[in-house]
Amino acid sequence: DYVTSPFVSAQARGWPLEAAIGALNDVAAAPDKVARMLVMFSEGIGATTTVPEDVGNEALDLGIPIYPIVTNYQNHIRENYPRNLFRMHQFAALGKMTGGRAVEYTQIDAAALRKILESVKNDGLSQYVVGFVPPASTGTPKEHKLEIKLMSKSSGALEGGKRRATF
Repeated sequence: DYVTSPFVSAQARGWPLEAAIGALNDVAAAPDKVARMLVMFSEGIGATTTVPEDVGNEALDLGIPIYPIVTNYQNHIRENYPRNLFRMHQFAALGKMTGGRAVEYTQIDAAALRKILESVKNDGLSQYVVGFVPPASTGTPKEHKLEIKLMSKSSGALEGGKRRATF
């Protein structure tokens, strides 16, 4: 068993993934017709049985990208703590998994926080949300995988582009 950190015991690592699932469900329940995104600050995933795929699947189902901000305070998470490094990388993977982006900061002050939030805002403003209305169906609803592809890869880049929908 790896020593997980000289700083934090497993019991004090928190429940960041469970908190993310709760936040995703709370904001998705609001009736406002707006694009939503979740910005999460953490050193990594918690020490519970919830895995990043649980959060990623919930975010995909709700159409909410996650922007993980990895707070590797003063670069204290290194190779000599492989479990912490693994947890940090799993947390960062939520960005690509859900259509968001991950960044790492060694410390966050007011200027860094402004830069992070401006970057997320600008990223959100540069995105398109594509939707459709499925034909009326009398059958039992089932899950469909939706994907958007560019006609030509030379015409630009597409990030995300996949969602699941049930109808």
